[in-house]
Amino acid sequence: MADLFKEKSINWDANVARVKMSLAIGTCMLENVELSNQMSILDFGADTGLIASQVAPHVKKITAIDVSESMLEKLISKIELNGKVEILCQDTTSQPTGVQYDLIMSAMAMHHVEDTNNMIQKFAEHLKSGGKIALADLDSEDGGFHSTPTEGVFRQGFD
Repeated sequence: MADLFKEKSINWDANVARVKMSLAIGTCMLENVELSNQMSILDFGADTGLIASQVAPHVKKITAIDVSESMLEKLISKIELNGKVEILCQDTTSQPTGVQYDLIMSAMAMHHVEDTNNMIQKFAEHLKSGGKIALADLDSEDGGFHSTPTEGVFRQGFD
């Protein structure tokens, strides 16, 4: 599978707007999702770990999953995530992890998934009984979020 984010990953964390949005999403998750130091989390579409960096101090372990090896390389290089985060470069919608989690979180990744019904089904299969899902993505928009046509974008948000 081609790494569609190889070039973007180089300066991903230097984008002020992206970091600001990630801080807002992470803050919202911290305020609205009950976390504990016993929890294991699946971070779907983890990119460089902007959300995982905020959540990791509050949980036992995060499995960061992404189809972009270059994004995961940036994530794993972050010292503050050592010992808290493991990475998996795969697509859980077609290749399950075989593990169940207390929480599945995802930020700005769902619009890159072609079959979101299958994605939600796979999320359910990866949840422990009583587990939660915390999702953040685009509201329906005119396509302007991605300034140019971008390979791997399957929808302009969700209603």
